[in-house]
Amino acid sequence: MMPLLKGSYGFRPFPDSGQNNPLPAVSADNRRAFLLRGRGTAFLRREGSSAFLLCGSGHAFATTGDFQNDARNHCAATTVLNLLLLSGAAGVPQPGTAAARALFLRVHRYIGNGPVFRLAPKATRLFRAEQIPLTAEAVSLRQIRSSSGSAGIAAFIAGELRRGNYCAVMVEAAVFAWHWVLVTGYKAAENGGTVLLVEDNWHRRGMQEYVPDNGSIVRGICVFHPLMPDK
Repeated sequence: MMPLLKGSYGFRPFPDSGQNNPLPAVSADNRRAFLLRGRGTAFLRREGSSAFLLCGSGHAFATTGDFQNDARNHCAATTVLNLLLLSGAAGVPQPGTAAARALFLRVHRYIGNGPVFRLAPKATRLFRAEQIPLTAEAVSLRQIRSSSGSAGIAAFIAGELRRGNYCAVMVEAAVFAWHWVLVTGYKAAENGGTVLLVEDNWHRRGMQEYVPDNGSIVRGICVFHPLMPDK
């Protein structure tokens, strides 16, 4: 789903994203890192003084525009596709290619068109059917908000990334204006809080800053847990 107004979801370009630099090709190193790392292993790399990015977040991502003839309101399916590209959990086809479209169609078969309010069970069915080593879990926003408010949402997600998991967030800018994004990292805010870095599914480079509940309201969080390969 496209924003009602430019910037209406509260996303801002991350200054250190290198948006004007050539995009590197997606590498099979993503998949090797995904399969070899253990739970709790650092999967973040520091860029600059305060930003932490998931490995693979500097690669090109798919956008909803890549599949405008295949689906509609498909930000949830595109988010899951970009999760697979980020993690390398289902191979690493280059966005914009026939291989990436084929993978999207496999994802869309289970996620479907939006709005998708319950992403976790749909993603879990996809992972099981396609034998992708991930599981999905919906998070209780009520519990996070009641204990630590909006600031707690960013802190919770940053903690999940440090534990080796992946996160997607559903935001609402207005009535009937929902959008799923993939979290690609985080950075320290000047006020001592946490700013999320997200792939908004509209840009090839996933470096948009987002402060939860600033410009749009967080309505859902889905955490993706890697499954350890059999020894």
